[in-house]
Amino acid sequence: MRSSADNPTTAQARLAQSIAPYVELPNPGSDAQSAPPSVTTVRNAHRGTGAWSVTVAAQYAEGSVRYYTVPVAADAAGSSFAVTGAPGVVAGPARAEAPKSAYGVTVPDGGLSSAVGEFLAAYLTGAGEVDRYLAPGASLTRDRP
Repeated sequence: MRSSADNPTTAQARLAQSIAPYVELPNPGSDAQSAPPSVTTVRNAHRGTGAWSVTVAAQYAEGSVRYYTVPVAADAAGSSFAVTGAPGVVAGPARAEAPKSAYGVTVPDGGLSSAVGEFLAAYLTGAGEVDRYLAPGASLTRDRP
């Protein structure tokens, strides 16, 4: 359980305070690693009856990404889960080789290539608005990975 005086409103801090209400939350040490702002599941593998291995990617504030595998157990109904061991650092997935493009024409740098790049960045990342690139009254739902 991780909690600190820096953020006493998190669920973990509230749980720690409910277990020991008269114990103050600790101040983080100068060498304490901050929690990653983004953790995403990248793979899971069935290891037997009710046992799974889940690989997650943790992206840290400075931009680095580390991959961990976490052993997980599920009850027979699949309605509750528990982490059964410490996470282990693993190598990240290998990069897939991109196939050669079927298109032989490139768009030169300029207004068109800039607009296409901005639209794709907004559409694919969800950061930004795509409405400005669509015809009036048209809508486009974002595809979620």
